[in-house]
Amino acid sequence: MINFRSTIFRALADPSRLKILDFLRPGEKCACDIVKAVGFAQPTVSRHLKVLIDCGILRRRREGNKMLYTNKFQDTRDNGSCGFKVH
Repeated sequence: MINFRSTIFRALADPSRLKILDFLRPGEKCACDIVKAVGFAQPTVSRHLKVLIDCGILRRRREGNKMLYTNKFQDTRDNGSCGFKVH
């Protein structure tokens, strides 16, 4: 459980990933929209999205030729805790 938590907190500690999560707050977006909104190169955004997916913060689904991403923790109060209590 500690390793899981440390993985989550490492993912959330990066300001670039927080910027992506903030952009996804209103709902599902495609990768191309995320790239435009955050102003990073596509490979950089892809790397950050993979980290957020691997630790369980984001969901990804394919629609046609687009990959759509959504934050599993839409309520921003949960972004810091990611589903577990922080005391």
